[in-house]
Amino acid sequence: MYKNLRRSPYKNTFFGGASNMLKSWTSHADYQQFISDAVSSLNDSQRKKLISYSDSIAKLTSLNLDPLADHLAPYYSHTGRPALHQPEIFRSFILMLDCGFTSIDSWVTTLMNDDILAILIGCSADQLPPLGSYYDFIDRYGCVTRALIRSTGNIFKKIIRSAKKK
Repeated sequence: MYKNLRRSPYKNTFFGGASNMLKSWTSHADYQQFISDAVSSLNDSQRKKLISYSDSIAKLTSLNLDPLADHLAPYYSHTGRPALHQPEIFRSFILMLDCGFTSIDSWVTTLMNDDILAILIGCSADQLPPLGSYYDFIDRYGCVTRALIRSTGNIFKKIIRSAKKK
């Protein structure tokens, strides 16, 4: 399943070969274990709050992002600093929309102030991806959209502009 990946010393986190900078990918098994460990350490009031996210928890814990690593690998450079927290950012976008947020800036601010939400994306509160990483994530895959816009004579830009005017 994982091409050019070897096991890291950190359980099921994988590191890619020299082929790209998507070197660290937290496996689904590690994510589920992280959630289990984090939930067991919550106090009673935090557990009550956690119950309000039961639908989101079901979505996130059942969504195995491991196969996504192979599909995303070509979008990462062969040089430079490795991209970190990519599955966590993907989960964060899912949770953001599930919680009704449409602003990434507002979402990241909320995430930084809510340990429960941080746990749900697979991070401890002190290891959350910074705001810029979310925009880097979008920019990395935006090249497909830009190519599509160029190939269709900018019709999508016109559609977006007209939607903003309404």
